[in-house]
Amino acid sequence: MRPTGRNTGPGAVAIEPANGPSDGSGLVAEGVTKTFGSTTALNGMSATFARGAVHGLIGENGSGKSTFVKIVAGIHRADAGMVRFDGTPLTEAADGVRIACVYQDGSLIDELTVAQNLDLIVEPEYRPAADGASWQRAVLDAAGLGGIDAASRIGDLPNNEKRLVEIAAVLARRTDVILFDESTSSLDETGVAWVLDSMRAAAARGACVIFVTHRLHEVLAVTSDIAILRDGVLVAELPTAGASTEELVRHMAGREVAAFTRRAATGGPDAPVVLAGKGLRAASCGPIDLSVRRGEIVGIGGAAGNGQGELIRALAGDGLDGGTVVVDGVPLRRAEAAVDVGAVFVSSDRRDESLSGLLSIRENYTLALGASSGGWWRWLPRRREVARATELADAYDLARGSIEQPVGTLSGGNQQKVAVGRAVAREPKVLLIEEPTEGVDVRSRFEIYRSLVAVAEQGTAVVFTSSDAGELRLLADRVVVLARGRSVAELSGEEVTEEAIVHAFSTAKEQQEERRHREERTAGRARRPGRRSTLTPATFVLLGMLLAGLWVYGAYRDSNFGTIGNLSTILQLSLPLVLAALAQLPVLLVGEIDASIGSTMGLIVVLLSFFPELSPPLLIGLAVAAGALLGAVNAVLVVRLRITAVIATIATLGIFLGVGRILRPEPEGLINNELATLLGQGIAYIPSLFLVAVVLAIAFDVWVNGTRAGLRSRAVGYSEARASQLGVRTPFFRAAAFVVGGAIAGLGSVALAAQTGIGDPNSGSGYLLLSIAVPVIGGALLTGGRGSAIGCVLGAVFVAEVQNFIPFVDLPTGGYLIAVGVLTIVALTVSAVRPPSVFGGLGLLISKERRKHA
Repeated sequence: MRPTGRNTGPGAVAIEPANGPSDGSGLVAEGVTKTFGSTTALNGMSATFARGAVHGLIGENGSGKSTFVKIVAGIHRADAGMVRFDGTPLTEAADGVRIACVYQDGSLIDELTVAQNLDLIVEPEYRPAADGASWQRAVLDAAGLGGIDAASRIGDLPNNEKRLVEIAAVLARRTDVILFDESTSSLDETGVAWVLDSMRAAAARGACVIFVTHRLHEVLAVTSDIAILRDGVLVAELPTAGASTEELVRHMAGREVAAFTRRAATGGPDAPVVLAGKGLRAASCGPIDLSVRRGEIVGIGGAAGNGQGELIRALAGDGLDGGTVVVDGVPLRRAEAAVDVGAVFVSSDRRDESLSGLLSIRENYTLALGASSGGWWRWLPRRREVARATELADAYDLARGSIEQPVGTLSGGNQQKVAVGRAVAREPKVLLIEEPTEGVDVRSRFEIYRSLVAVAEQGTAVVFTSSDAGELRLLADRVVVLARGRSVAELSGEEVTEEAIVHAFSTAKEQQEERRHREERTAGRARRPGRRSTLTPATFVLLGMLLAGLWVYGAYRDSNFGTIGNLSTILQLSLPLVLAALAQLPVLLVGEIDASIGSTMGLIVVLLSFFPELSPPLLIGLAVAAGALLGAVNAVLVVRLRITAVIATIATLGIFLGVGRILRPEPEGLINNELATLLGQGIAYIPSLFLVAVVLAIAFDVWVNGTRAGLRSRAVGYSEARASQLGVRTPFFRAAAFVVGGAIAGLGSVALAAQTGIGDPNSGSGYLLLSIAVPVIGGALLTGGRGSAIGCVLGAVFVAEVQNFIPFVDLPTGGYLIAVGVLTIVALTVSAVRPPSVFGGLGLLISKERRKHA
């Protein structure tokens, strides 16, 4: 990094590093400014990050580091200023400059496998040669991740392994710029060492590497120069050589920061036991006995992935497979009862577990301190509520625009301050914290340490996990080290030194590696990449049984029901619904809902009634084109104007229906009879258009499950934000879903027009809810990411079969709607159960057998 020759803020320091003269090469920020509402995240930042070096970017929480990273990565756009690479603005060189980022909160899609996530991240032209194995396996092995199965679901991996997979994928891309945003915060020393070596290697091949971290000893170990941000302003640029931790902290905070020294333990052998776990068993953990006394701080450490997280959650009553947990004499049997018995747990997953991101800072504090207890009639005194929240925010020096700011808009470190601060403020009997300072700057880390010590001195028993040996030494009275899910060392008093902890970690790591190699020799490790399909066999089996069962019962009640001719009638009846469901499916796949499918079909039926002389092929083409156009209208509203999909499509539902009624106030205007004749033709009693729909469904499922574009569309449905961070063009996929869905709805209107024979604007009204229910019956998720076109076909045929069955048994005409509702609930229940993968099941079996013989 080279200074720009300008003083960028009050008290700024610019020291000329020995990187040579500035020639405009590398990544250059020129007066970059970014605001979010009333908060200025970056204010005129100017700096140059050269190729071929690792550059540090540090600052306190909320100083603007992650904002700068996201501007470079293209997630945010600067309000003023510009970022160039080798002299070309990034906005103009999007296709020529390759940038990769390891984001602070991760960007992998939990619902997909390791192999599928790698497939999303690494472009085909940059994938390594496999030498007989899959390229995904080659990426993992090259990064020393031989113990990670490519077929594993990402969401089932520990956080440290997720992070290593993400870093391995980013490195495999061999990009021009690599941004590491707090990428080592969840890793143990072995993982950190590998990441730092990888940064050096990337810089050696000419990449520009920027390392954002709060771990100052790491930035001093790997970088050539360091830029320091404070309150969005670049206040110092200095070479790493000769820099000290104290100097960096002083620049970050703008003043001297008092260090934290290890306290003298207040708990003792005579203090009462507040937390007692006996024979604890959880996933990858146990059996373990652990007792914690009043006022004692116990740290749980070990090489990453050895059961630390599972143990502390078990102590909170979460995931407890066996054993007992007693809090101050009261048994804790489930996580929901923890607060009632005086135990508070803070997860390391602050975004999804610790905090309510959409609620304000004030509301998050109030929820923990007052609103979660007391009678439902209890009134929340607003003035006292604001005062208490402000007091807590100030105590942790929370960087914020307002106490009413949604907590999800805070930086990761500031979110952690809220999560830890509100837990400490409750003064519980037992405080359980997972990685208390992950992603937190040095000054804030010391503040959290002091608050934990203070609550312990008031009598709270504190248990925390940490992958940082220095943190364990500073904070813990006693350290329990785990390996293979069991306690292998316990250090207390004067034994709690960094050297002893690191030695215990290393021993645990060796035992873990030995165990893994032994299991691989016993069970064998599959080298084939995993493929998690959108198809749900359990749902297919359920639908198949219902179709066959109803057919047999109907034939038993009335022999006419079981004839081939009636089967043809059912297939013909199902056609509009099949195509309506297929039209909804691509929209559901990307996590949206189109409520206008039915009115789209009705409007196109009206449109076709104005062209009775047009040939069937032209009518079909007109219908598909009109459907795509109406779908494009929805796409503009949802993607371009950013209106919530349900709201936008409810609005267009009314608009399309209104236009249809203006064109045809009453049902009139005959549809070309040749269209009905054409669609009535078929092969062996199967309508030709039904066969077309089946082929379309098969092609759609093959595309979704067998192509990279299909995988990207699923990634958008699972998490639009994470898919965007992985480089997926999420607006394109969301817009395309509405356009494709509209086109298929147009084809469905052809089948509907052939059945009605007249321009009726209300003809599609019955498909409003059914177009959503049938894909769900077929295995789709309303939250996105999963769905089956063949499932839609089977679901629509079943609905038509039920509708056809009603007259044969003289049931009320609304009976089939009740059946559809019941089946939707059953299908949702079945599809929500995710069976373990073959390899996951094998691993579980091995684990159980080993515990049995231990």
